[in-house]
Amino acid sequence: WAGGASLRNVDVGLGGKCKLGRWVPLRATVVADVPQRGRLIDTVPDGEGLPCRYVSPVMSLSAGTHRLTQLVRIGREFAQLQVRFVAESAADDTVPALVYKVDRDDLVRATQQLVLVLGTDIGLDQALGLKVRQTNELLRAARIETAADVPDQWLAYDSADVIVLPTGRPGLVESLRPAQWTALESWVARGGKLILAVGARGEQLLADGQPLESFLPGTFDSVIRLRETGELQSFAQSTQRIDLLWRELPRDQ
Repeated sequence: WAGGASLRNVDVGLGGKCKLGRWVPLRATVVADVPQRGRLIDTVPDGEGLPCRYVSPVMSLSAGTHRLTQLVRIGREFAQLQVRFVAESAADDTVPALVYKVDRDDLVRATQQLVLVLGTDIGLDQALGLKVRQTNELLRAARIETAADVPDQWLAYDSADVIVLPTGRPGLVESLRPAQWTALESWVARGGKLILAVGARGEQLLADGQPLESFLPGTFDSVIRLRETGELQSFAQSTQRIDLLWRELPRDQ
């Protein structure tokens, strides 16, 4: 509680997953009974267990519920994060902290790759599980389901090695704000790997002036049905026929 503002909830990571030593978004829900000016202060252990403080600029909040985001780096397993919202005129040590414990299952080690899906579940967990069994690669999956949780800062994607953006179902793609598209584009420009899954809605989503147009390596022409999948199977090192797997998918994917 900070002079009329209370901290109700905290969640951390991309789709709940946090890669050790990388920047991840920390989101705090603050309820203000009256207009407030204050800052978010997070204390997070680094790789040696030493506490690091992350202090946001002073923010002006109207009365109501607010979701505040700050980027932090978690240095070790079994980390406990202390989160405070401190009124501008209050001393830090007078405000009790909300303690957030990071579940070990939600941590991704630096040696593991994190594949992040934005939106629709496309069976990535099963696909990565099969690949791990075949190649012994260290892969983890995460998914952000709603547009509100998609970052609007490119550095928030620091934990992700690959991002998959499926577009088969309307929803998340149409709901993203310009700042969220800019963050994703900036991440790609800095070397991030983005996979666009664009099929039946390609003509709509890849048209001139649409947000996805900026990610294309060329000019969109048309969508065609891929009938020969042998070369794609070889490229993906798949032991299963892709054309047969396609028939098992729901018709809207």
